[in-house]
Amino acid sequence: MATVTTDPYVLPRNRSSWRELEFEGAEQKYVEECLKRLRDAVYDIYKVKRKGLSFLEPYRLRRKACNLMLHRYREKFYSGVESIIASLSDDMAELIQDSTVDLFLEELDRKWTQHNQALQMIRDIFVYMDKIFIPSTHKTPIRERVLNLWRDNIIHTIKNQMRLLEFVQRERGGGSINRGLLKNVVTMLLRSFDSPSYHECFGTPFVDVTGDFYHGESQLLIESCGCGDYLKIVEERLKEETERVSHYSDTRSKRVLHYLVIENMIESQMKRLVHMEDSGLVSMLMGDKYEDLGRMYKLFKSVPNGNGLLLIKNVMTSHIRDTGEQLATDPESIKDPLVFVQRYLDERDKYEKIIKLAFKQDKDFQKELNSSFEHWLLLIKEMMVSHIDDTGNRLVTDPGRLKDPLVFVQCFLGLVRIERGGGSINRGLMKNMVNMLRSSGSSFYQEYFEKPFLVATADFYSGESQLLIESCGCGDYLKIVEKRLNEETERVESYLDPRSKRVLHYVVIKHMIESQMNRLVHMENSGLVSMLMGDKYEDLCRMYTLFKRVPNGLSLIREVMTSHIREMIKDPEMIKDPLVFAERLLNEKDKYEKIIKLAFKNDLDFQKELNSSFEHWLLLIKEVMVSHIDDTGNRLVTDPGRLKDPVDLVQCFLDEIHKYEDIINIAFFDDEDFQKALDSSFEHWLFLIKDVMASHIRHTGKQFVTDPERLKDPVDFVQCLLDERDKYDKVIKLAFENDMDFRKVLDSSFEYFINLNTRSPEFISLFLDDKLRKGFKGVSEEDVEILLDKVIMLFRYLQEKDIFETYYRQHLAKRLLSNKIVSDEAERSLILKLKTECGYLFTSKFECMFSDMKTSKDTMTQFYEAMGPELGDGPALVVSVLTTGSWPIKSTATCNLPSEIQTVYDEFMAYYLGTYSGRRLTSQTNMGSADIKATFSTGQEHELHVSTYQMCVLMLFNSVDRLSYREIEQATEIPILNLKQCLQSLACIEGENVLRKEPMSKDIGEDDVFFFNDEFSSEFYRVKIAQMEPELEKQEARQGVVVRKYQIDAAIVRIMKVRRALDHDNIVAEVTKQLQSRFLPDPVAIKQRIEELIKREFLELDKDDQKLYRYVP
Repeated sequence: MATVTTDPYVLPRNRSSWRELEFEGAEQKYVEECLKRLRDAVYDIYKVKRKGLSFLEPYRLRRKACNLMLHRYREKFYSGVESIIASLSDDMAELIQDSTVDLFLEELDRKWTQHNQALQMIRDIFVYMDKIFIPSTHKTPIRERVLNLWRDNIIHTIKNQMRLLEFVQRERGGGSINRGLLKNVVTMLLRSFDSPSYHECFGTPFVDVTGDFYHGESQLLIESCGCGDYLKIVEERLKEETERVSHYSDTRSKRVLHYLVIENMIESQMKRLVHMEDSGLVSMLMGDKYEDLGRMYKLFKSVPNGNGLLLIKNVMTSHIRDTGEQLATDPESIKDPLVFVQRYLDERDKYEKIIKLAFKQDKDFQKELNSSFEHWLLLIKEMMVSHIDDTGNRLVTDPGRLKDPLVFVQCFLGLVRIERGGGSINRGLMKNMVNMLRSSGSSFYQEYFEKPFLVATADFYSGESQLLIESCGCGDYLKIVEKRLNEETERVESYLDPRSKRVLHYVVIKHMIESQMNRLVHMENSGLVSMLMGDKYEDLCRMYTLFKRVPNGLSLIREVMTSHIREMIKDPEMIKDPLVFAERLLNEKDKYEKIIKLAFKNDLDFQKELNSSFEHWLLLIKEVMVSHIDDTGNRLVTDPGRLKDPVDLVQCFLDEIHKYEDIINIAFFDDEDFQKALDSSFEHWLFLIKDVMASHIRHTGKQFVTDPERLKDPVDFVQCLLDERDKYDKVIKLAFENDMDFRKVLDSSFEYFINLNTRSPEFISLFLDDKLRKGFKGVSEEDVEILLDKVIMLFRYLQEKDIFETYYRQHLAKRLLSNKIVSDEAERSLILKLKTECGYLFTSKFECMFSDMKTSKDTMTQFYEAMGPELGDGPALVVSVLTTGSWPIKSTATCNLPSEIQTVYDEFMAYYLGTYSGRRLTSQTNMGSADIKATFSTGQEHELHVSTYQMCVLMLFNSVDRLSYREIEQATEIPILNLKQCLQSLACIEGENVLRKEPMSKDIGEDDVFFFNDEFSSEFYRVKIAQMEPELEKQEARQGVVVRKYQIDAAIVRIMKVRRALDHDNIVAEVTKQLQSRFLPDPVAIKQRIEELIKREFLELDKDDQKLYRYVP
């Protein structure tokens, strides 16, 4: 091949270069005129004189700005724009500051709106400067510079800041302002500037002014208002600040504003408020002012560190104790102890009501109240003992008391009261007095002594029960009652009528047990449940004995005990360890049997309740255990990590099964009902596992097939699908013993998400193409078969198998024509598997393609045997004869082959047509390839692997050194698009540029000139030049819907020929069944094809039944 020399390469000037030269040569006057025009336009925009600008004027201005920014006037232009905007900002600031107080907000809002509109238009004009000039020079962008000027010249001025605060202060003072305008201004500060700027110009001054305002107001109000009125004003101020925040202030300011109100109006004045005379806390407590107390509690609770509530508690506690001590030391108040006790009860009820209604049932206040009234009880005790002793001595030494029976009875009752209160009396004298009354007659004794005595006894024990129930635990209370019964028994034995014993005991039981038994049983930390849990046999026995004397007393004990026993089983911790659970069950049963024996005197009713409760235990245990098993199953099967390790999953199942079998064996003695419940639960586990596994596979599969990153590599995409299939196969094999239901779940899940990706048929074909080209090198036949079987499994999931057929036929054609078949056995094995899956018609074209290649090979052998001597040493030619319709090929225009090749080709055409008469051959030169040898000036020889088109181009340079594009096009007659691609691959790819072109660019132009690159070199002898892919039929496989239409028609006709008459649903089912081996037909498409066949008179509707179709012969 001849060596070609060329002139040095010169890059011609392009159009943009001329424009740059013209601009550089422009007069300075033009530049100044452009700047002036831009300056005037910016002034007009800011002064709202946009009517003088035409519709296209902003775009002309933008173009002028771009022209200036492209050249050396960038700095001058930027400085000019900056000075213009600064001047306009100063003017706008002056207008705003000169506005009146009432019009300030309106003017500021209007100027801000006008400023934003102007800023947008200016940004559009100077957009090129922001994109090109600003980033390279690190200058401030126009928009940011404008906002900074607005902030510095207008917002940061002290005068404007104070004006804004004056509006807020005016509203706090009761004035009216335009909240909408103020909200717009605050929104401007929040959205247009950063947080520090907002706080600097408005937030911090606003907080300072607020604090000063409420500090001053608190000083005025504290001197002129009572505590209640003061608190109402503070509450109203808090509401006003909340409303203010919702209307125009920053929502984050609410907490700060409330803090300032509380700090300046409550925390700083709270001691003075609490101790205010006639209106402070003590006055509120004494006057039952629940509303004021509630308001004080709410506001003082907002004081930091709890100091407000602590002050209220201290003052209230001090007041309650002082009141108690005053009463205890007042001679008038201790004349009648019952009146004093009643005062105690009234005061306690009053303060409990205050805590409930005003102090939100605060536990700390309740504790303080209890502590204060315990102090009262100590005072009451001391006072009563002293009073009783004095009264007793006075009564028994007064002879006049015995003259009047009523006076005598009152004296007697007073002495009994002294004794019940702990005092000492002369029981012998008392017995004589009773004997005297009895001697007066039975009716006199009952009327004048026994009835008043029983009434006084009932009053005494009723009052005592009220005191004791508030201060004693259940055990101590029952001891006192037992003691009182013993005392009444001694009293009867010492000086009362023996017949009074039963009545006295009844009174004690009624007023101290029956009236309080519900409260006693349910007492926290000391009631019946506490006694049962603490094994307090003595207290339980005492309760049983006393409650037995009350109607329904034992029933109450049984109900509470039964409820407690049944509640214990609801603790899920009890069934975690079967051995511990069994031991706990036995211990609890032994414990309660011992209680019934020692405390409840082996009461049969209690024994029945105990047995019933433990039977209920068993039922509840069964329910809880089943629920616990179900929960455990849900937890295991919903843990995605468990499915990753099948061995671990199986082990978890086995461990759970063994654990619950041990529970049934040890704790429930292999009870059949428990075993059935366990079996049912584990069956439910399997259903859960299937559902969760299906959901998990579908979810992860859907994420996988819709991940854009996964779609970039089809081979890796299919390999990941195969790996996932293998993983779940292993799970089902090892964990679920190859259960067919799990197999069905796996298949349906994979079929679901694989068909979500419409490119799955193409990807599977590409995966097979990759493996059949190079992936099976060095792989055993057994491994090849295993992989092909796995791919066929994925193929089986496809609903659009006809799409796969289209892609696979294209890829197979490429492999056959480029001789990239690695294993002929693997290719034929795959076709056989596809035939098994989809039938002969599906693979008939594949087999025909293989047959064509074998026939072509035999034909070429026969040709050279017959014509070899005549061909001589000419180039070797290999022709593949392909059957039309079997190969995805579309006809293209042929090119002019080199004379050496054309001669051999003509000989082959004559031989073939002479051998096979009646056939017609069409050349497909676009699909061929060639190996040519080239010698370069360095003395190197290389074998170039090129396409037929590339060969035709290169062969032209054997006779000439220089060819233009048009000369090459005329000589080869290659289609324009193919020729440009061919020349591009020969001249523009670095490392493979056998040709050179002028001018040098990536695109091929009609004026380009090409030279042979004599300096080409490569480290390889055989060089593969990038070549065009064979133009297989590259129509989108989705266009196969047109073909599907005819397949549906054929299926319908075949079915109706046999069945003669069918309804619509059966036709759809039959067509779907016939075509599912190729694709899944849409019922709507089937309906449309039926209507078309009716029009074409292949089918008709039945005259009697319009839902029935009949075949028309």
